[in-house]
Amino acid sequence: MELYEKNDERNTFGLGAERTLSIATMTFNSEGNGADASSLPNYKVIRVGDVAFEGHSNKSFAYGRFVVNAVADGIMSPRFSCLRPKNSYPVRFWKYYIHSEQVMRDILVRATKSGTMMNELVIDDLFKQSIAVPQEAEQQAIGYFFSHLDTLITLHQRKRESRIIRVRSFIWLAGDISGIGVSAYQPEKRRPYDRRQHQRRNVVLRLLRAMDQRIQGRCNS
Repeated sequence: MELYEKNDERNTFGLGAERTLSIATMTFNSEGNGADASSLPNYKVIRVGDVAFEGHSNKSFAYGRFVVNAVADGIMSPRFSCLRPKNSYPVRFWKYYIHSEQVMRDILVRATKSGTMMNELVIDDLFKQSIAVPQEAEQQAIGYFFSHLDTLITLHQRKRESRIIRVRSFIWLAGDISGIGVSAYQPEKRRPYDRRQHQRRNVVLRLLRAMDQRIQGRCNS
């Protein structure tokens, strides 16, 4: 079954610059992207469920990536390729699935070419590819799971600074509890060396640093 078709709908009905979506983050830029107002009618319309191709390579995406619009109808620069689903589908599932490097890498190897500044999507080659997907009921469940996880990660990002401050404060407190006090951070106030206290300190610090790394990893993933 064919999932997508090429989307070339243009902004003929006058959406303003404030409806410009950043393809990398799929968020609105209230000031647009700096394009002249006279060029906006030539911008592509990207509706909810549409998929844009962002061709810049990085460590996470060797050949570029697909980004699903799960926000609201907007406009995008005409230099980006855009796909539109032929039928309604679980947007929350495809937002994560088609964005995955692990899922899409082999397809993009065969459906992209090197451009001047970034990889370009060859749509005719893309439409020759196939992809395995679960049944729609499973897509709905998987999409809900990842959407909920995304919400939790966002909450962690908002709390991350205060959490790290608390972790570091706890490390300081742990030093006091273990009998070494501020000596770990202020050598000039160091207490007499005690091997058991030193071992306790190292264990506590390793555990708390691992906790901090886990928090950062979840926030940055």
